Parts: sequence; structure tokens; C-alpha cells
Amino acid sequence: MFYTTTKVMLEIFLSYIDREKLFSREDKLLVAVSGGMDSMVLLALLIKGGFSVMAAHVNHKMRGEDSDADSRLVSQYCVAYGIPFELLEVDPDTWEKTGNFQQMARKIRYEWLEKTAAINGCRYILTAHHADDAAETFLLHAVRGSGLEGLRGIPAKRENIIRPLLPFSRTDIKKFAEGNNIPFREDASNQSPKYSRNRIRNEVLPLLASVDPRTRAGLGHTIRNLTEENDLLHWLADQWFVSHRRVSSDDTILELTDLPDGTTGSTLLFYLIRRFGFTHQQAIDILEGSGTGALFHSPSHMMLRDRNTILIRHLSAGSSGKTEFPVNPPAVIRAGNFLWQFMISDYRTDMEFDPGCQYLDMASLVFPLMLRLWQPGDRMTPLGMVGKSRKIQDILTDKKIPRLDKNRTMVIISGSSIVAIPGICISEHVKITSVTRQIVEVRKSENY
Repeated sequence: MFYTTTKVMLEIFLSYIDREKLFSREDKLLVAVSGGMDSMVLLALLIKGGFSVMAAHVNHKMRGEDSDADSRLVSQYCVAYGIPFELLEVDPDTWEKTGNFQQMARKIRYEWLEKTAAINGCRYILTAHHADDAAETFLLHAVRGSGLEGLRGIPAKRENIIRPLLPFSRTDIKKFAEGNNIPFREDASNQSPKYSRNRIRNEVLPLLASVDPRTRAGLGHTIRNLTEENDLLHWLADQWFVSHRRVSSDDTILELTDLPDGTTGSTLLFYLIRRFGFTHQQAIDILEGSGTGALFHSPSHMMLRDRNTILIRHLSAGSSGKTEFPVNPPAVIRAGNFLWQFMISDYRTDMEFDPGCQYLDMASLVFPLMLRLWQPGDRMTPLGMVGKSRKIQDILTDKKIPRLDKNRTMVIISGSSIVAIPGICISEHVKITSVTRQIVEVRKSENY
């Protein structure tokens, strides 16, 4: 169906915005306008719809006078309709520093749009992607072996980025532009066969349409079906996640006992852990090839297999970013989710010892002490091991400290020697003796 008249296309445009709850007339909108047909039609529809808009244009300076002519067109159109206009001109030398112009241009463009929106109080950024763009994206992702998430096409709304032209084809947009005398400029690079998207647009889609004229409409229906099914799978996975999740301190713990066998189980697990940045292959590996103790990392989290559960923790959990803390008792050190208290007391032979504390002979210590994360190769002489030392790693293993907790275990250093692992053990060299007069009490507790 082609929305050829101004009235019909505007009605469909407004209806789509309302139905999808994209934005309202109270929202200030920043429109990315290149000067091409799609973005100029988007701006015109928003003006006709009575929305509060401002236009933003990036001059990449890659096509000489043509690039400058694009900028002038957008600027003049905005002046004619009283639309606020923002312009970014990119230094041409920028493109000599990268081998991927499109990727770098997109990065620069979106970073600037985000900044411009924030400065000007714009709630949303609007781009002019339409149904043909969605079909091209679908085909590009399909031949690369994408899953449902990639095949769902271009979302109408993702965070503050909105694409209100998705119901319309390129033919709809062209007819509307011609019927309303909307000025626009053609970018010759859109015809270049060196870009994969251009070949899909100019060669593959026309070939498919010659085989079956329903190609574009059919692709649109397929994308909508896949989007709905993907949303349903996400909803079902969320229900499973909630019913099989436990939260303990920093950890999210998932029970695996009810997980289906085979690829169904690994696919479900992927839907559960992808929110933490893990991949489908990691979901397969943790079920099929890894036993208790296997550790996996995503850019933001780590995941540990522990028998019939997996423990997931944010990489920053338990850490303030600082890994060393000088200590001059009395002192309180806070780092992440833990608090260490260092107090000085007079020693009495009849005093009661708190099992939650460690007690160090003050005269045996060199100040300031240092509290830091343990490191590979660290050693100490645990209480009772006269003349012998052990690796910290072996002590933690013997104490059955979970692997995730090992990564944030702190040690106390006096001079050049490790004299305690808070909450675990102290060194033979700082134990209380018959000549002890003062002690340093060390207590580790949760810090909320």
C-alpha cells in the first residue's frame, strides 16, 4: 500500500506515533537531517504534525561543494519554517585517521547528536530510517547468520533514538516529497557498489521483486512476525529468570536443575545471561564442556559454574576502583561492599575474643599498614606454621573460598610481609604472646 496523499500519510504517521507511544507533543525532539529525501520528509511531517522540533546536521566534508550544499539546504529550510538548527562541521583530516569511514562517521554523528540533545533539552533523537532500510538490514543480517535479535530489523524505539518513518517505503516517501514540493538533495555515494547496503538496495531487492512483486511487503511482514516472536521469547525467559533466580550480596545465582536438555537448554540460558553481556557460545560451553569452577567473562560481568547453579557478579562489585589503602589505626576503610575496622586495644589475659575479629600483636607491626588486593605469588606464614610459608592462593583454596570471592580478597601488609588475610587467618609472626601489651583488632563486615 502506498500512502500517496499528504492527508493519508500524515494520518498514518501520527497514528503510528500514538500506537507505539513514541513521543508526545510535549516532548522536544532533535531531528537528524542530512538534506536527503528521507530526513527532509521526516522534518516536514513533524512540522505538519505540530511537534516541537529542532534540526541537527553533520557536514562530513567528504564531498566538497556537495557537502556544503547539503548544509545550506537544511539551514535555509529551517530558517523558512522557524526551526532551530544546529550544525557540526567535521575536520576532513579526521577521515585520514581511520580505515572505516562509515563506522567512524556514525560514531561521531551519534555522539554529537546525544550531546546536542542534552544541551538543548531534547528528550528524543529522531532518524529517518524507513521500511526499505529495515528490509535491507534484515537481509544483511540474515546472510551473516544472525539470530532473532538481529533479524527483527530496526526497532522503532531504542532508548532515546526513535525512527517514526518505519511504516513507510521509499516509494511512499518519494511520492510525498514530490507531492509537497519538499526540497532534498541526492547523495551520489548511495549508488556506489562498494558498500554492501547499496548493493542490497540497488541490486538484490530489485531482483527479488522481479521474482515476486510481494517481496518488500513480505519482508515487512516477516520482520514484524520475528519481532513479535522475539518479544514473546524475551518475556518467557524473564519469567523463568525470576522464578529461578536468587540474589545474594553481589551475586545473581541461577538454578540450572530445571533447564531443558540440549540446544533448547543452551538457547534458554543464552536468553537469561545475555542481559549480562554473555554470548550464546558461552551458554553452550558452561552447560556442555565446563564443570564446577569454570569461569567466564563478559565485558561487564564474570560468571562461575558451581554444580547446578551459576553465579554472576558485576566486575566492579566489591571494588571502589582503588586496590591499595594505607592504614594507621584506629581507622575504618570502606571499599565496595566491605568495611574493614582497625582498632587499638590494651591486651588483657582475661579478655574475651570475638570470633569475627582478628587480633595482631601491635609491637610486631610496622606502620603504616597496607590493605590491598592479593596478587599471584603472594605468600605468608599462617598461624601455627613456624618457619614455613604458603601461597595465598593455596590458603584460599584450602578454605574453599569461592572463585569469584578470591578475586576480591584483601591482605594486610606490614613492612614487606603479609601478616593477615582479613576474615580468614593471621601470620605466625604477629600472634599474641606472653609479652604482648597492645593489640590491633581487625574486623571485616558488609558495608551497605
